[in-house]
Amino acid sequence: ARAATADAAGVTALHAAARLADAPTAGRDDQIFLYASANDCNRDGLEWFLQHVWPAILRQRPEARFRIAGMLGQWLSERAPIPNVVALPFIEDLSEEFREAGVFVAPYRYGSGLKIKVVEALSSGKAVVTTSFGAAWLGLQDGVQARVIDDAEKMAQCLCDLMTDQAARGRLAQEAL
Repeated sequence: ARAATADAAGVTALHAAARLADAPTAGRDDQIFLYASANDCNRDGLEWFLQHVWPAILRQRPEARFRIAGMLGQWLSERAPIPNVVALPFIEDLSEEFREAGVFVAPYRYGSGLKIKVVEALSSGKAVVTTSFGAAWLGLQDGVQARVIDDAEKMAQCLCDLMTDQAARGRLAQEAL
């Protein structure tokens, strides 16, 4: 990273993915993963997802599992249990969670700036489903490097489709890498 100076146009900060995955990892069918801090933006997105997207997924894929790590998982663990949702404690090394996940979801409904968790998921060789806020500043094309969907029903259908299609997950992840 370099410090900003009076004549500098911006600041470069290196803190996203430590390295790119060698190849996409298909992960498990029917397994969605999210990790994030428990800030207002992340809690809001998760609550929206759990109220409007997750029930639609379970209607189609009752065996689906949603694993949530980080401080957001800890925050969720203090609430009433939700069917097929696993609230994980803080995990120092998320490589196994990324390896096992079929799809990474980032359901941001507001926010500004680059979403580091999306960068890390893309860099880890995962298929990513996010919103326009999650894709901001990344230059992602919907259906090419990730799926970018703001509608709850469309997001649920997309996730159901991806959870059962390893080839589609692999194509998205390869383009992202």
